[in-house]
Amino acid sequence: MIKSGGTDYGMIYLTNLVNEFVGSLYFDDALQVPGTYGATGSGCTYTNDNRFAGAGVLNVVGGGDSWNNDADGDWSTSGNWLNNVIATGAYRTAYFTNNITADRYVNADYVNMSLGGLYFGSPANNWYVTNAIMNLVNYGIPTITVAANAATLSNAINSAQGLVKEGTGTLNISGVATCGVSASVRSGIMNISGAAALRAYPNTFALYVGDASGKTGTLNITDNVLLFSNNLHIASGGNSAGNMNVAGVSTVAVQNITLGGGTNSAAMLNVAGSSIVTGQTIIVGNNTNALATLNVSGSAVLTGSVITVANSARSTGTLNISNGTVNAFTLTLTGPLATNSTATLNLIGGTLNVGYGGYTSVGGGIVTNGPAGATNQVFLSGGALGPLTNYLNCPV
Repeated sequence: MIKSGGTDYGMIYLTNLVNEFVGSLYFDDALQVPGTYGATGSGCTYTNDNRFAGAGVLNVVGGGDSWNNDADGDWSTSGNWLNNVIATGAYRTAYFTNNITADRYVNADYVNMSLGGLYFGSPANNWYVTNAIMNLVNYGIPTITVAANAATLSNAINSAQGLVKEGTGTLNISGVATCGVSASVRSGIMNISGAAALRAYPNTFALYVGDASGKTGTLNITDNVLLFSNNLHIASGGNSAGNMNVAGVSTVAVQNITLGGGTNSAAMLNVAGSSIVTGQTIIVGNNTNALATLNVSGSAVLTGSVITVANSARSTGTLNISNGTVNAFTLTLTGPLATNSTATLNLIGGTLNVGYGGYTSVGGGIVTNGPAGATNQVFLSGGALGPLTNYLNCPV
C-alpha cells in the first residue's frame, strides 16, 4: 500500500532495469487493477509520477479482489465487486468476506476461468459457487480458505499444483476436483460428496489430513471414488490432529496409509457404510507420543498387506472392528522398535482375516512384538477371526 498524506504522496523509486512483482497494489485504500506500474518513460501500462519514480517497472499480478454485494449474482458483473474489479486470472485470490444477511449464491458465468485461490470468511451465513470450470494457478500451492461458516463449490476445479484447505470453516466440494502433486486439509473441515468428486493426477499424488502444528483437519468422504497412487497421511504434522471419515459407497485405494505420523499427533480413520479402503501398508501410530485409532464398521472392507498397530516408541495405536471386514496378510501389534508403546485390537463384530505361512518367505498372521515396555492387547468379544485365503484381495 502506498499511502498519501494531504497533498504529499508516498513514492516508490524503481531504479533502471528493476522488474518487481507483487500480488496486489493499493493507493491508500483503493485496490488497483493488475498490470504494470511505474513513472513516465518506464514503458509500463499505468503511469503515475506521484507514486513512482525511476525507469523500473512494478508488476501487479493480482490480489485482493473482493465481492462487495449483499446479494446473489453473476461473477462477471463488475458491480458485484469492490471498485468494480472482477477477480479473474491466475495468481489472483477472490475474497468473499463482506457482511451478508443470508446465504449467497455466486454464478461463475464462464465456461473456463483461472484464479490463484479463494477466500471465504463473512461473519455470518454461507457461500455457494456454481458453474464454471475453475483452474487454480499460483506461485505456491493454491489455497482455498474458509475462515468462518461454510462455502460450497459445485463447479469443477482443476489444480495441477495441488490444493490446500485452510481456515476453521467448512468447505463442501460436490463438483469434480482434479488435483496434482498433493492435497491437504490443513485445518477445518472438507466434505467431498458425489461420484468421482476428487480425482488425482497419477504417480506422485499424496493426501494430507492434518499436517500443520496446532491445527486440526477433518476430511469427510461420502459416496465418492478416490484413486490415489501414492500415500494418505492423517495427522502428519507435529502436534497436529487429523480425522478422516469414509462413508457411503466410497473407494480409497492408495499405496500406503499412515495415521499419526507427527510427534504428539492425534489421528483417526473411520471406515463405514459400504466403503472399500485398500493400502499396501497401513500404520496406526507412527511417531513418538502419537495417538492413532482405526475404526471399521458397517459393511465396509479394509485391506492391507501389512497392518501395523503402534509402530514407534511411546505411540498408542488401536484397531477397532465392530462390523465389516478387515483383510491383512500380516497384522503386527507393536513394531519391533516401538518401545513403551501400546497396541490394541478390539474384534467386537464383523470379520478379521489374516494370512498364514507359505504365501511368501515371511509367514503372515497376527504378530506380536515385545520391545521393552510395549503392551499388546487383544480383545475378542464377538465377530469372526479366520484365515485370509484369497491373496488377490490383499495388495502387495
